[in-house]
Amino acid sequence: MTLRKQRCQVEAFTILELLVVVFIIGILIALLLPAVQAARESSRRLTCQNNIRQLAMALISHHDAKSHYPYGGWGRNWAGIPGRGSAKSQPGGWIYNILPQLEQDALHQLGNTGSDIELEADYTVRMQTPIEVTYCPSRRSVSLLGVSKSYATNPLPFGEAVFAARTDYAINSGSSNAVSFPGPPTLEDGDSTRWWDLNGSATLLTGRITGICHYRQAVSMKTVMDGTSNTYMVGEKHLQIEHYESGLSPGDDASPYTGYSFNTHRFTGETTSSGDILFFSPLKDSNNDPAVGFPFARFGGPHPSTFQIAYCDGSVHSISYDIQPEVHRRLGNRYDGELQISALE
Repeated sequence: MTLRKQRCQVEAFTILELLVVVFIIGILIALLLPAVQAARESSRRLTCQNNIRQLAMALISHHDAKSHYPYGGWGRNWAGIPGRGSAKSQPGGWIYNILPQLEQDALHQLGNTGSDIELEADYTVRMQTPIEVTYCPSRRSVSLLGVSKSYATNPLPFGEAVFAARTDYAINSGSSNAVSFPGPPTLEDGDSTRWWDLNGSATLLTGRITGICHYRQAVSMKTVMDGTSNTYMVGEKHLQIEHYESGLSPGDDASPYTGYSFNTHRFTGETTSSGDILFFSPLKDSNNDPAVGFPFARFGGPHPSTFQIAYCDGSVHSISYDIQPEVHRRLGNRYDGELQISALE
């Protein structure tokens, strides 16, 4: 009996020894956790990079088929309409126009025929159908999110937009003319050259369109005078963290299949009417944006030190948020402002 007690006393842990073991385990977990988090972010970042590459390849395939990059559509309030081609008569924007290249033909053709009630349902289904390639996993999961009140009451020509899919990626719309536009009030107005002449002044500034996609405008690869390896095409967009799911940001408050808006188009700068140059440097996602102009019009992303963007040759690059503002501005300009090359008419 005495020997058994002695053996138990020798083999037992004291409270102090147990605390030391717990302390050591805690240190090991603390050391391993950043490595695990870094590995997860690396995986998410790779997925994001692959998404951008797929979008870039779809844009290039669209160019190969149509001899131009996609047109930007009529404005935020408009959805894509099947059967109206992919040029000026198409209200939908660049993401809608490349759905066939993303193997989303059925989604592209939703609402092709039917009564108004059936079309209303089909257009709603499209607005509420997310596709994985437009979501950065470092920012949010593939899901439906609320939209702004102004968009919820104005989707055209059909659809009910209480919740909608999203895109974390935007096309390059240049460095000189950052604007947003709701679009014409009716389909008849949108088909009227006179209406655009009187109301669509932003679409008439073809000499100031330095990106690759704009309102009712598209450009061909031959006008990328700086070379396809020196010009942005499509990349991550900046978004405030508090607006990841709110639908309150002007740059993230609508379906990705709409026409031209800050949801799907981003800029590297702007030239004012007086000739002053504004630099739209990229921004890392944050809870409170710094005191800068047009945060919802800029490229950027949720990653720690860089955002990712594809050039017009299809290559994907990681760009530092600290890139020189003038360098960033010029990478968004397909001819650096030296030649007044108009968009493809």
